[in-house]
Amino acid sequence: MILSSLLLLPLIAMGLVVLSPNRKILKISAIGSSISQFLLSTLLWLKFDNYESGFQFVENYNWLPQAGIRFLLGVDGISIWLVLLTTFFLPLLLINHFKQEPFHRALGYKEKIFPACLFALQGCLLGVFLSLDLVVFYIFWELTLVPTYLLLGIWGGSRRIYAGTKFFLFTAIGSLFMLVAIIYMMLLHQEQFGVLSSSLFDLYRVDLPFTGDLISTQGVLFFAFFIAFAVKTPLFPLHTWLPDAHVEAPTAGSVLLAAVMLKLGTYAFIRYLVPLFPQASIYWSPWVVILGVIGVFYGAMMALVQNDMKKLIAYSSISHMGFVVAGIFSLNEVGVQGALFQMLSHGVVSGALFLSVGIVSERAKNRDIDKLGGLSNKMPMFALVFFILSLASIGLPLTSGFIGEFLILKGIFYKYESLTYFAVLGVVLGAAYMLWLFQRIFWGKESELIRNLVGSDNFDLKKVELVVFVPLIFVILLMGLGPNLFLKPARPSLNDWSTHFASKNINALGLGRKNE
Repeated sequence: MILSSLLLLPLIAMGLVVLSPNRKILKISAIGSSISQFLLSTLLWLKFDNYESGFQFVENYNWLPQAGIRFLLGVDGISIWLVLLTTFFLPLLLINHFKQEPFHRALGYKEKIFPACLFALQGCLLGVFLSLDLVVFYIFWELTLVPTYLLLGIWGGSRRIYAGTKFFLFTAIGSLFMLVAIIYMMLLHQEQFGVLSSSLFDLYRVDLPFTGDLISTQGVLFFAFFIAFAVKTPLFPLHTWLPDAHVEAPTAGSVLLAAVMLKLGTYAFIRYLVPLFPQASIYWSPWVVILGVIGVFYGAMMALVQNDMKKLIAYSSISHMGFVVAGIFSLNEVGVQGALFQMLSHGVVSGALFLSVGIVSERAKNRDIDKLGGLSNKMPMFALVFFILSLASIGLPLTSGFIGEFLILKGIFYKYESLTYFAVLGVVLGAAYMLWLFQRIFWGKESELIRNLVGSDNFDLKKVELVVFVPLIFVILLMGLGPNLFLKPARPSLNDWSTHFASKNINALGLGRKNE
């Protein structure tokens, strides 16, 4: 029942915040509920068996048996840390959100709806990571659009409607191809086994012919799923919705979008696309790796020419997610391990960076890099925090960013040696734009805007903001110093993941459990 409880708690929290009669109860209900959710996911992690390769805590309920749909939940080493990542961020976001809320003002409905949308989004994200039935997975996948659209449309910037509509259309249309493919696979299962089913375990067994082209059954289904997942990642060239969404979203929306939602696509590549369509995945993997490396370069080059802090970090996310996709489609255990680690690292680092941008916007009422020079004179503690986050984004050894990038590069090198050199250049560009950003904002000549800021004596990080950033920095350093703690749970699951290919008799195409 622990997994269904994880999905039920956000619904209860939504009810509590919507029914809160005053601001104090709203704050206590929201933060208390989010902490309870994190503690429950921590209990899940403590009970998780790191040596078990299969799904654990499985819950299986008849939902629509006449349609072959079951409410099937489970967690394994591939998804356990993503569940924790999803619940880890919400208490920090709510603490940051409520830090300046005066209790004497009247409580408006928008102030209740905002945390309710955050809880709704958290519940949908957890549903994606826990679902083992493709129809239920699709439902949660699509439901993430609703609270995200509301966060953008109600609390976003001046172009919020444009950004929200673009985000909604890109992801919804892309996912329609996946829905058609899921229905077709269910019918194929009925044809081959006599039973209609959308269970992931059942659909793994469906025989899908592949002849090495787009016209074959497996080729068509592969691209139907691939488009949906690539849009959500976002993979170049299906990325154009992301910068607009990030720039216009409120801080909490940007954080959840970067920290967790961008991981839906890459998680789905590992969980669904590659195991369901192994031959097509191997056949098209070189091209996907090339797209990933192009995304690394494109995101880095675009970040170098941005003058908006938020847009720069948004393009850096495109670059980092290109690394993750390249690691997954290296199709070896080392590369996929690196991709999983990088997903978690990018989630923590990018989330913290967007929180940092929110603090700058709040203090200076501006995000233009040219106007923020000399900020370290007013905010020395914040400069130290941002410097640590920048080093982690760059991938400095002993930070979380180094481990994931190293394993991904090693995984790519096994099969695509020449592409590895281009990917390394992407790392260099990543260092260039982050150091450039830090130098211009904190060490540059003090700008007129910063010089004229009122109340500069109290301008640095407040105690409540340190409460938010300290856990994030702790996790970044812990991942860098003790990576095995985070890699260990995934190893048995990835062994099974590789063995699945052996059962398809395709090891001759170059995919083994590990290239030594």
